[in-house]
Amino acid sequence: MGLKHQIRLALKPLVFWAYRSIYTPLKVMQMRRKERINVLFVLTMLGQWKTELLYRAMREHPRFNPMLLAIPGRSEDETEKLVEYFKSQGYDYSLITTREPQENFQRQFAPDIIFYQQPYDYGIADKWELKRNLKSLSCYICYGFHGYIESWRYDNIISRNSWKQFFENEITMKEAVAFAPFLRHNATVTGVPLQDELLQPREGLIDPWRPQEKPKKRIIFAPHHSINPENWINLSTFLENADIMLKLARKYADKVQWAFKPHPILRLKLNRLWGGQRTDEYYSQWAQMTNSQVEEGKYLELFKYSDAMIHDCGSFVVEYLFMDRPVMYLEKQPEDTSGLCYTRIVGKELHQKGHTEADIENFILDVIEGRDPLREQRQKFLNEMLLPPAGRSACENIINEILGN
Repeated sequence: MGLKHQIRLALKPLVFWAYRSIYTPLKVMQMRRKERINVLFVLTMLGQWKTELLYRAMREHPRFNPMLLAIPGRSEDETEKLVEYFKSQGYDYSLITTREPQENFQRQFAPDIIFYQQPYDYGIADKWELKRNLKSLSCYICYGFHGYIESWRYDNIISRNSWKQFFENEITMKEAVAFAPFLRHNATVTGVPLQDELLQPREGLIDPWRPQEKPKKRIIFAPHHSINPENWINLSTFLENADIMLKLARKYADKVQWAFKPHPILRLKLNRLWGGQRTDEYYSQWAQMTNSQVEEGKYLELFKYSDAMIHDCGSFVVEYLFMDRPVMYLEKQPEDTSGLCYTRIVGKELHQKGHTEADIENFILDVIEGRDPLREQRQKFLNEMLLPPAGRSACENIINEILGN
């Protein structure tokens, strides 16, 4: 190890202290004095954009000038979906597809605040050096409810450099600070826009389900992407249940309508494992049956107009509880809860569990017959743990926190 490198390591804590204790407060003071605050939302995946309501609230607020920036993530297809959605909503946006020096980035947007969508490097795209941009205050809102108490979630450059991290409830924030004490400088409980989104009444939202000749129960099948054995999360049961779910969809075609809602990355991983032809054929079966459809983008409307869901996605463990409808979690074996957040642990307990084909079929029959044994417990959990604080929306709380109100 060279002397210069040793000196840099020795000075790193001092630089971080100076940034946190001197530079950041000055930037905050300057930002709050501005008549209009430039806020940039850096996005990579449409399905994981959970700050749209905050963006819209800032568009209506006289103190904010919110901007959208799409940067490539893992696939060009995801970027295209983002851009198509921006256009459909009439949103102004910018798109970066090539390496951009940081000076150009600052000159183009001059952001006072940057909201990041993900803490991962591939989601921040270090090719554009956005994650090292210290001329702006950075904020972070998790793209789903916090599920894991792990270093990858909290001990990363976004967490350490953020001016503010916004949490959904007090318990989750305390868990995060206990695991990563440096978060005490930037963690705050405001609720998150995802809570506002999920609490919206479905009236006024467009029903995305395909019309049927007669009323049927609507069930979502939402498999996770972690199909590879070496994947450290390893939640997915898709390879075991893919054909079973198609079989049951056909068996109850006269009573149940289905939406196949795979994780956005599942197709990419199946292409590598199965090959493109087999993957396309599988997706096509869900798309072509008269009682089913494929949904790969935003899903609020799909949730709101559904009757139940079967899934193995960690982020949906808490999200679907807002719907107050029956839900089944598919698992190979009981999950180790040692690294899970309390909210995630309790949320999963409010799911019926699916280990076998018989378990899944019995759940489907319960939905058809209107049986819902966990409804009372779900409602209690929702009221006690999942509502934004202070009797206000999460977006209102976040805006007040930014402005110092």
